[in-house]
Amino acid sequence: MTLDEIDIKILNIVQRDGRARRNDPSESVGLSLPSVSDRLRKLEENRYIAAYYANVDHQKLGKDIAAFVLVTTASL
Repeated sequence: MTLDEIDIKILNIVQRDGRARRNDPSESVGLSLPSVSDRLRKLEENRYIAAYYANVDHQKLGKDIAAFVLVTTASL
C-alpha cells in the first residue's frame, strides 16, 4: 500500500484524536464518510495504524509518576 496525501492527513487526525475514527474526519480531508472509513480500514489492515490508546490522567488515579521503560537486547 502506498500512502497518498489524504492517507497522511487521516493518520494525522487519528494520531491527534483516536476517537476521530468514530466521528467524521471526512470534512478535513474532503472525502465522504464511507471513503474515509474505507481508508481507515485499509490503514488498519496494513498496520499503519497498529492500535488505539487512551491517554489516562495518572494524577487523577493518585499516581504521581508514570514510567516508560524500553529494554533492547541483541544476540551475539
